[in-house]
Amino acid sequence: MTDPLHDQLQASLGTGYTFQRELGGGGMSRVFLMREEALARDVVVKVLPPELTQELSAERFTREIRLTAALQEPHIVPVLAAGETREGLPYYIMPFVRGESLRRLLERGKVLPSEAVSILRDVARALAYAHRQGVVHRDIKPENVLLSEGTAVVTDFGIATALQASKAAAHEGRLTQIGTSLGSPAYMSPEQAVGADVDARADLYAWGLVAYELMAGAHPFAGRTTAQQLITAHLAEAPAPLTTRAPGVPPPLADLVMRCLAKEPDHRPASADALVAALAEWVDGTRTGDREFALPLKRRGRHRTRAAGIVAAGVLAAALASWFVVPVELRATVRTLLTRASPRLRVNRVVVAPFKDETGDPKLAPLGALIADYLTEGLSRLGSLQVVDTRTAQVTGAVVSRIPRFLRSADERALGEETGAQVVVAGSYYLDGDSVRFRARLLDAASGAVRLAFAPVAAPTRAPAAGIAALASRVVATLRAAADSDSFALGDQSPPPSLEAFAAFHAGYQAFIQYRTVADSVIIQPFLHAAALDSTYGTPLVALAYIASDIGQYAASDSAMARAARLRERLTREEESYLDVAAAIAAGDATAQLQAAQRGHNEHLIAYNALLNRRPGIAIDMLRTMDPDRGINIPWADFYGTRLAVAYAQRGDYTRALAAVREGERRVPSLRSRGVDLGFAAARGDVSAVRDGLEAHWRAGERSGLLAARATTLLRTRGGHEADGRSLAISWADRLYPPSAVADSSTMWVGDLLAAADRWSDLLKVTDAGDVRTDADSAAGRLSPGALTLRRQTARMRRAVALIHLDRRAEALSIDSAFARTMGARWDKGMSALARAAIAAHLGEPDRAIPLLDRAIAQGVLRFYFRSDGVLGLGSVDGDPLLLPLRADGRFQALALPDPADRR
Repeated sequence: MTDPLHDQLQASLGTGYTFQRELGGGGMSRVFLMREEALARDVVVKVLPPELTQELSAERFTREIRLTAALQEPHIVPVLAAGETREGLPYYIMPFVRGESLRRLLERGKVLPSEAVSILRDVARALAYAHRQGVVHRDIKPENVLLSEGTAVVTDFGIATALQASKAAAHEGRLTQIGTSLGSPAYMSPEQAVGADVDARADLYAWGLVAYELMAGAHPFAGRTTAQQLITAHLAEAPAPLTTRAPGVPPPLADLVMRCLAKEPDHRPASADALVAALAEWVDGTRTGDREFALPLKRRGRHRTRAAGIVAAGVLAAALASWFVVPVELRATVRTLLTRASPRLRVNRVVVAPFKDETGDPKLAPLGALIADYLTEGLSRLGSLQVVDTRTAQVTGAVVSRIPRFLRSADERALGEETGAQVVVAGSYYLDGDSVRFRARLLDAASGAVRLAFAPVAAPTRAPAAGIAALASRVVATLRAAADSDSFALGDQSPPPSLEAFAAFHAGYQAFIQYRTVADSVIIQPFLHAAALDSTYGTPLVALAYIASDIGQYAASDSAMARAARLRERLTREEESYLDVAAAIAAGDATAQLQAAQRGHNEHLIAYNALLNRRPGIAIDMLRTMDPDRGINIPWADFYGTRLAVAYAQRGDYTRALAAVREGERRVPSLRSRGVDLGFAAARGDVSAVRDGLEAHWRAGERSGLLAARATTLLRTRGGHEADGRSLAISWADRLYPPSAVADSSTMWVGDLLAAADRWSDLLKVTDAGDVRTDADSAAGRLSPGALTLRRQTARMRRAVALIHLDRRAEALSIDSAFARTMGARWDKGMSALARAAIAAHLGEPDRAIPLLDRAIAQGVLRFYFRSDGVLGLGSVDGDPLLLPLRADGRFQALALPDPADRR
């Protein structure tokens, strides 16, 4: 089968050239090795394909190439001839250089310092000569540097310039068409990426990238794989210092390379001549010797983009051109908006409203939430801004009815007021033929005035992600410039997920927020579906890993963690934090949970894990500096007061603890205090308040025994009233559970009160009855695996303690041995160690019990107390009746107090 392009070229060149083979594409051309018969030499003929020349003036291209053919310098591969085929396709002829490209050398690995510097000086010499002749290369990259007989030569000089000039001529100078920023996305200067006019300093930037890659063994933005990510990295991301990536490089040489990588052309070296002069003393080993720079030049994949990479780069350049250099006056306007003082609003706080759907197409309805979610992700990377989690504004149903102050208004200004955000990012999207157009604006929540409207961005209706990414780039870059934030590289943000995948994730998130009324499977399934729809979408995998680990769906959690880990470079800092927390939960490492939480920004998550580690000072710092009405915290507003109360209670400040709960009840009227008065009264040693409180709860219909069990235990352990506490436990056990009713009780917490009252025979009966109920609930699917495991472990622990007091020690020891075998299980979360500590305590072995209890806390067992009785148990082991034999041991009392590391 013949190649039409080859046949066309051969017919145009005639018999003077003989085809030998095709060498492969050069990105913008087809490349053929041919024999020039008159001079008996091999030459390379490069011809532009029809799909590129449709947008070019062939006559102008040929004229520009002839100008570059005048370049005669030893380190430049010259242009021997240029012309057009009979069908009008431009081509040019160059000598065939025998050797290899710099790219091939990089892929092979080892490069001596003297060789590296020699190559760089040769390239700099070529640039210096060409620049003096007024020619800019515009496409310096390892593929265009050829190595032959110890010399580096640069090929394709002026080709990109000729393409640019011919494209301008074809469109009468109006460079507004897609694809005007010609070149390679991995090696484009910032000004070239946005389609601005470039000069010789663009080549210096590309030279710096090549030098960095040669010395460090990797491109400075090696983690960026798409054209969009690469270009946005050039625009906004500062490369890691070369001295940190290649410590052996002499500092003056590293500084020269880093100056070439300056974003602003004026901050780069003055000329390529300056590079040549600076490199002279390092050539031939005079400064480097024969040792290597310790360059990590192992085999590495080159930067590749999809076939549409150049077009994608052009699309992005067109989108970015309007904001790359944010005008001073615009920057000042937005900065004023961010920092204007208002009685109700917070400076530097931003919320993104769900974009309004004006398409009328139900399939596009989820786009509004997707855009807001994606914009929020990008803005949250700007460390100088407080960004309200946009998902909060999209939650409906049970949460809204439970929390009256929840985000209720569809009005954008009201949204700002409800979240305390000074700035509201809002917008809409509508259909325009086969495209969907996105509009965004910045609103002043104090006045409702629109302060900035962005130009619409379009994308194909069937593939809207590119438009969303371009819009996000504009908004984030504008706010980044106004906030003077340099903490975020725009290229770090992954492309938006598919619409279907986001819709599935959003459904799962809604279910998660409403978890009180939703089964575990209903929460997990949407996340599984989202991850299946878009394998590059890491957010649902992180959510799945965390939630599944928390509720005991370990197989699902393991799978999600493994898949999310492969996408780690695409995750946000917050998502990485949650992923690490999930891993620590699964591993039973409470300290690692706190450390992982602290790597993120979720104050509730940090506070909760601080309390699990008995670090109330950290929790108080997080919660007191946090606005419970902000962002992701709003759905958890009913936890805010209780967790703050636990933190104060762990430090023994019961007055502030009670005030925190009362404030929580004021914020969320439906919040039940769950007997917090009893818990704090018992810890203070107020016997009368405990007695009166129990009577009040009895009159209110409280019959579970939980309040009496925990309150009477705390009265004995913290309150210092052993006799009164035991007497109250006995009287309430008699009142609530007479012998005839005990066996029929189905309440999990009956056992606590019976243990506090030393009713061991009845405790065994209740445990047996509870096992029957647990089996029934399990068979009916009413328990998650985690809840089922917890209930059965608790029942076995109670049974073992009861058996000890019923002189059935052998059976109790058998249960203890079974717990010993599960202590290392990753799903255990400290429950086996806790059970063994309780068994040892009732066997009269405190020296064995205390280390086991310490281990249980380290593995996260305090989660058990938070879940079982919230504030009432103070998140502490000393509210557990099964541990009462240890109450007088100073080591036990220390385990119930803040960790020694918490000095406040």
